[in-house]
Amino acid sequence: MIGRGLDIYDIDLVINYELPTNIYDYLHRIGRTGRAGRKGVSLSFLVQSNIGLVDKVVSNLNDQ
Repeated sequence: MIGRGLDIYDIDLVINYELPTNIYDYLHRIGRTGRAGRKGVSLSFLVQSNIGLVDKVVSNLNDQ
């Protein structure tokens, strides 16, 4: 399997100023925080066109 993105140790904050177009890329991106059992925070700026993705993120978090 080919790795995606960067694997930088000790990231505790990800800021999304532009959201990806699908839930899988979004979850992969915010997964850069809180690696190896540590806590992390993701902050995302939203525009009207992101509403569909937001619904999917909320649904996914509620399933956890």
